[in-house]
Amino acid sequence: MKSRMDYLAGPKEWLKEQKKKSFKFLLAPVDASRNILQSAYLLLRELGEGELAEVQNLLVSAARDCVPRDRSSFVELQSNTGVEVCTFRLIVKNAASLLDDNDPLKLEAESKLNDLIRSFSSLSGMAREESVQLTLNRKQRVVDALKDTISSLNNFEQGIKDCLQV
Repeated sequence: MKSRMDYLAGPKEWLKEQKKKSFKFLLAPVDASRNILQSAYLLLRELGEGELAEVQNLLVSAARDCVPRDRSSFVELQSNTGVEVCTFRLIVKNAASLLDDNDPLKLEAESKLNDLIRSFSSLSGMAREESVQLTLNRKQRVVDALKDTISSLNNFEQGIKDCLQV
């Protein structure tokens, strides 16, 4: 005869397997952001001293509403009413939903999320500095920050995969 825990474990295991099967779908925004960041990197490399407007737009898109100062007024309104708007935060919540609050995998994924958001915020700030002119020094700083953000995104993705055990 099955115990109550056996019945509870069954659906949880089934959900865990479903999450594993759908991990590519869950990580699609991460792949899209990586592609956008790579496009921004290529565009930035080709820019001479000039405007960064197109690169800035790409960075806002790649950040997936996780940098508060880059949010549209509608997204900001949603955020102020308690709706979670940061796509990467939603990914962590989904991937770690079957883990205990103090599970090391969940805590590590949340830490990597915070690193990613800091990285996007720093990158956005550098790209939006007062001067719209792109000097060689500033260009290199933005390129370095872009590389760091791509690295943070890769670490974040691994943290999600660890939560899903894939």
